[in-house]
Amino acid sequence: MVNTRSNNLIPTTPTPTDPIQVALAAIQETFTSIQAEVRTPTTEIANLKRGEGTSQPRTDELTGQPRPHPEPNTPYGKLIKIEFPKFSGDNVKDWVYRCKQFFQIDGVVDGRKVQLASMHMFDAALVWYQQYVKKYTENTPWEHFEVEVVKRFGVLYDDPIVELKNLKQTGSVQTYQEAFEALLNKVDLLEPVAVSMFMGGLKP
Repeated sequence: MVNTRSNNLIPTTPTPTDPIQVALAAIQETFTSIQAEVRTPTTEIANLKRGEGTSQPRTDELTGQPRPHPEPNTPYGKLIKIEFPKFSGDNVKDWVYRCKQFFQIDGVVDGRKVQLASMHMFDAALVWYQQYVKKYTENTPWEHFEVEVVKRFGVLYDDPIVELKNLKQTGSVQTYQEAFEALLNKVDLLEPVAVSMFMGGLKP
């Protein structure tokens, strides 16, 4: 005689018949699959931050020789890749600002800043630099170079306060706001004054 009592003790999971339960089960299965897919790249990123993996060494901007990455515990580690800003003569103050940001992030030494910047100058800016090195050589400090390049390509009688006062909305509010903020970055105004000037430039 076959004992069938043990079969009755085996719990069975009922197949959900409620549509909501079916949908929840499908969502749970999808979520589990996504977790599995995300786990692999997360592990790879963690390895890169610890200095593991097969990432290629960076090369020196000037010599082309391999140079080490920043230490893994620096704010940017090995995952950052920034292109040096190019300059052809427009918006010189913005270009100088971006250069300084690059120097700080990439740890460029003082003696190479001017030479590195010159490698990314084109058109009128490059012509000016060729005259500059004839007069001052390539070993001038960045501070001197910055003054001279702004003096050459900066807007004559640049007065952002006057430009803010004269700025008026002609298109969308977003376009006007972007232009206003670009000028506002060049001055130091109290917030109530800035808000008043901004409102004054809006369309009626």
